[in-house]
Amino acid sequence: MTKCSIYTRLPIPTCLAMKTVFFNLKNYLTSVLLLVSWAAISSHSDQWQAVELSMEDGLPDSTVYSMSQDKTGYMWFGTTSGLARYDGYSFKVFRHDGADESTISNNNAGNIYLDSENHLWIGTFGGGANVIDLNNGELTRLPYSSSKTDQMISENVQTFFEDSQHSMWIGTGSGLYQMKGDQLNYFGGKKQDNSGFSQSRVWDIEEDSLGNIWLGTSQGLSQLNVNTGIYQHFKLPASLISNISSNQFRNIQMDEDVLWIGSSTGLYSFDIDTKQFTLHFSNNKTIKINDIHFEAGGKLLIATMEGLYEYDATKQLFKTDEGGELWQAYAHLDVRQILRDRSGLLWLATRDNGVVKIDQAGGLFKLHTNYVSESEATEQNKQVWTINTDEFSNLLIGTSETVYQHPIAAPSSKVVVDGLNEIPGIIRTIKKTKENGFWIGTSAGLFLLPSNSLKAEIKNEPFDLVGIEPTDVFSVTESLNGDLWLALYNIGVLQWNPMTHTAKLMQTVDGQSLTDMNISVIYEDNHQHIWIGSNLAGVFRLDPESQQIELFKHDYGDINSISSNRIKDIFQDSMGRLWIATARGLNQFLPESLNFKQYSQSNGLLSDSIGSIHEDSNQNLWIVYKFGLSRFNPEKEEINNYILNESISNDGFGNRSSTIDANDVIYIGSINGYYSFYPRLIKQSKQYKPPLILSQVWVNNQPVQNAQWVSKQNQFDLYHEDRAISFEFAALDFKAPEQIKYRYRIMGLNEEWLNISSNRMIELSHLNPGAYQIEVKAINNDGRWSEELMSINLNIHPVWWNQGWVRALFGIIFVLLAIFLHQFRTNKIKRQNQTLENEVKSRTSELRDLNAQLKTAAHSDYLTSLPNRMAFIKTIELKRKDPAIDGICLVMADIDHFKQINDQYGHAAGDVILIKVSEIMRAMIREEDMVARWGGEEFIFYFEAKNANQLLPMIDRIREAVEGTEFKYGENIISVTLTFGICQSEKGMSLNDCIKKADEAMYQGKSGGRNTIRIAH
Repeated sequence: MTKCSIYTRLPIPTCLAMKTVFFNLKNYLTSVLLLVSWAAISSHSDQWQAVELSMEDGLPDSTVYSMSQDKTGYMWFGTTSGLARYDGYSFKVFRHDGADESTISNNNAGNIYLDSENHLWIGTFGGGANVIDLNNGELTRLPYSSSKTDQMISENVQTFFEDSQHSMWIGTGSGLYQMKGDQLNYFGGKKQDNSGFSQSRVWDIEEDSLGNIWLGTSQGLSQLNVNTGIYQHFKLPASLISNISSNQFRNIQMDEDVLWIGSSTGLYSFDIDTKQFTLHFSNNKTIKINDIHFEAGGKLLIATMEGLYEYDATKQLFKTDEGGELWQAYAHLDVRQILRDRSGLLWLATRDNGVVKIDQAGGLFKLHTNYVSESEATEQNKQVWTINTDEFSNLLIGTSETVYQHPIAAPSSKVVVDGLNEIPGIIRTIKKTKENGFWIGTSAGLFLLPSNSLKAEIKNEPFDLVGIEPTDVFSVTESLNGDLWLALYNIGVLQWNPMTHTAKLMQTVDGQSLTDMNISVIYEDNHQHIWIGSNLAGVFRLDPESQQIELFKHDYGDINSISSNRIKDIFQDSMGRLWIATARGLNQFLPESLNFKQYSQSNGLLSDSIGSIHEDSNQNLWIVYKFGLSRFNPEKEEINNYILNESISNDGFGNRSSTIDANDVIYIGSINGYYSFYPRLIKQSKQYKPPLILSQVWVNNQPVQNAQWVSKQNQFDLYHEDRAISFEFAALDFKAPEQIKYRYRIMGLNEEWLNISSNRMIELSHLNPGAYQIEVKAINNDGRWSEELMSINLNIHPVWWNQGWVRALFGIIFVLLAIFLHQFRTNKIKRQNQTLENEVKSRTSELRDLNAQLKTAAHSDYLTSLPNRMAFIKTIELKRKDPAIDGICLVMADIDHFKQINDQYGHAAGDVILIKVSEIMRAMIREEDMVARWGGEEFIFYFEAKNANQLLPMIDRIREAVEGTEFKYGENIISVTLTFGICQSEKGMSLNDCIKKADEAMYQGKSGGRNTIRIAH
């Protein structure tokens, strides 16, 4: 694979006038991707988001000499303790095993290279070369020798290169080799004439447009004519040599007719036409170069033993900082190789420090702590409680001590106030006024900052007018009529009109208390209603004109209520929809029904605990959590999540400490500065579509070994001894793998998509025999489902005795045996039947009479003939299971003053009344209803009804019928009344609970005067 430049043509001085631009067509698409994304990449290394991968993360060694990304998308790392493959989540390490020839030949495998056929070449020190065909997983060890280097490859392999004819060139400590097909050719290293080297170690290999091979060696540059086998050697002229190691050319890169050379003493270029060397000065600093990496715009990133440098080949200058010093990044690292992966991430292989993964755009989140000077950078001033932007795109930052005006590209200025150096107290809120100024609420009162000013005014008038000292102002909203509403946390709500100089402190409204409610947010909607959010009791809606107030709070039994009483933020979008953020999800207020529509993690939100809500210019809502954001499209109900990367910080975001500016940039405060988030950078990630791969398979909790190097198998067979199978998969997007989520479905078992989470494991066990297809999709860090669908075919084979032909044979044998047994038993039964028939007839008559008596006694009340308690419960339990019955009500009834009747007229009179009342009740209910004697003077009814209120007329008629009946006992006429209690059976309510509620309602009626009907609530 030719390593020619895929970016801007990089000419030496003699060719500067040409200024041509050259693109390698084979890599054109990759070039376009990087050129487009370059505009968003910061050139300041302090903005780069870097993640270090070390042995603690699974690397086999802290020294990594080379890297490669294969065609599947895996990252491979060559270390001094083995070969490692990385999928974004974990490393799979491959080491030498002396008893297994399918393993690499030596663990010191620092040099790796991927050819155009997806073969991974592995150069070791002490074990020669290995090649893995990543298409099928086959590993081949090339025979090696330390003495017979002209017949076998050298044991110490330094570098690989694939030429334009797909021959592999191998640079070693003993010379150069060519692998042409299966043939190994040796191109010397010991001879002193033009056919060989004067020194044998080959550091790097390149090819020019004529097919000549160029070598960077420890003694300069060599050109090999492949057709003649003759070398030409080139060394630096004496004028360009700074020490004895200057001619150690550790890295060479071909760009058309120019070779860029990284030497032990600096950066050189060599014109292969004029055979002239040029030294590119680095401010008189000697840099030992390990790798040169081409970037867009004619830039070279240079890996050295002291970090990274940057060279502008167009200007012929090394990059310098603002002080004129040589620009340098990661100076503490000995960087051995630079690689940019397909998504645009930059990777650094280092000696002793593992691998560094760099997002030069800094990630979507950027942490800012430099908005105050070092002298003012106290712990309190780093705590950002509120943040906003003014009309000039300056940030207003409220900290635990004061307010700063922070231009994005300039130093901050402290906001001062009359008679004071700074605004005192913890800054709770900063809200824009109608005149583009700001109301500032603090723990010490209220302040007004006029537009384009750094001097705020103290506003004590609203507190003076209501006779209180300035106090903690948690939230401010300015209404359409000019009133200012202040949330005073546990004191109440203060309404102040600055024009009329009137104020009103509301601590109770329409009977609702506003004190001790932890009021932390106040908001006016489009209908001029004032919404008051409490952190304890829910949310109030106040109509200032009528002074009517409504409280909306969470009801555990009502899914249409607000999801939590802990209110975090209130916001109305441009379409007039009112949204309320709570500690248990997002809520949309539905004004027609006064209900709420709830959204939670089950709907795709990042978390249920929400801090604040904003809207961008595309009418998307941005929902802020402690550790991330969600972009929510209310029309399509689409949610995309963005997680705060742990490598930036672990302190998270502050509650309601956020804002969005006119360019849709979101700013979020934290206890250690503030973050910025650039949604428009999200679009760039759409150019890269990460592959979805099967990374590991386990059967019976044991890894499948036949997929050691590759995981392209998608057909698996399980037999009866295989109890379980597990699959692990990964989307090979290394930018933010922790934000990738997965879902899957199992065709043949359940065709619904399941498990939308970051879990990338599927564990299956005890599946019935049959064919299954497992389909997996991934959603990347901006919330888009990948177009690629990974399919896994799984066949579960039945045990041998459960196979079709065996089952058919068993079936035939069973049928024949059954026929024989049937005939045998038929004859025997015929003989017995006659004997039994007569006995059965006589016993049947006796049992029929006895069963009838027992059934009546078991299920009926002996006095009233009504069903008894046991019969009632059994019947109702069956009816509750009937899906056709839509609603059930139970009614308890009790004869009032029944004990007095027994005491006055005797128990015989009581029995007469019980019988007569039973007859009345039975006659007045419907056929599908039921009445039973519960015990003593208590009766219980069952009705099919959705609503207890529907039963009131019927129960009332029964009550009136009993009340209007004359009960005669002897010469006495006894007045009888009933008290009723009704309970509507709700979903999840047990029968006992329903009976208990009806009984309690009945006794409430007794306490309230008897002869009445009460409904349980």
